[in-house]
Amino acid sequence: MSICTRSIAFPCPILSEILAPFPKDFVVVNSLADPEVLSLILRHPRFPSGVETVTSEFSGASYERICKKRGGERKALVAFARRGVPSIFSKISAEKRLSLWIGLPTVEGEKCYNSYVLLDRGLPVFVHRKKYLFKRDEQGIIDTPPAFDGCLGGRTILICHEMQGFYDPVWKECRLPEARGKSRLLLVPAIWTANKKEVLKRIARTIVRKNRSPVDAMAIHADGSVALISDDNWAGVFGAVEKGRQKGASFAEIQKAGWIHLDRERKVINIVEAI
Repeated sequence: MSICTRSIAFPCPILSEILAPFPKDFVVVNSLADPEVLSLILRHPRFPSGVETVTSEFSGASYERICKKRGGERKALVAFARRGVPSIFSKISAEKRLSLWIGLPTVEGEKCYNSYVLLDRGLPVFVHRKKYLFKRDEQGIIDTPPAFDGCLGGRTILICHEMQGFYDPVWKECRLPEARGKSRLLLVPAIWTANKKEVLKRIARTIVRKNRSPVDAMAIHADGSVALISDDNWAGVFGAVEKGRQKGASFAEIQKAGWIHLDRERKVINIVEAI
């Protein structure tokens, strides 16, 4: 796998401001919803070690491959989940000292969840279970946790349709108010199939903005935020911009397999495409 790299300077101070408290750089991966591609990317000699890595929803499991038989989706997901985290990703996380976010089904008793698991040097240390499910593909197959559990140490995790749960661009309402005001960094793993990708990007630009007024319910944090999005066929970084601007902006996007590295020391965004 050969690569092509281009770098751009951090577009505004808010990016450095929000990332500064974290101990590691962040990398956002586009693996094209393929666990095999993800393992190749993570093992690439140019992929940085010792970083916090954001991957897509079901990045370590491939929902389509697991759920081939219609009507047997839940049984297949439970069987996969009971095997635990795929060993290849635990091994890569340990070898490269990665804090690796991986999308997987998980089980607790008889419950089966769409989850986002944080591996720290190979060991699972945190799990967010998707609360706001997408009706067409998940309800009746995946269970809903009793409460939103997507906040961890200055991060808020919104899995795919939870973005539309927080802000619905049609009804202009928030169904996940418990996610508001907790942190300024959003991690968004997704497989966005409900409508055009531009809808997800529009939601991102809306919720990362600074509050326009004390009653603004659509900004996830009053001081503005940054969203790191890993979808099934693209990845991007969105953030708030200067005071008074209604919406945030796209800072960087990648459409091919590869990754976006937010290099805090050099204050540059490295966009690395696999050729």
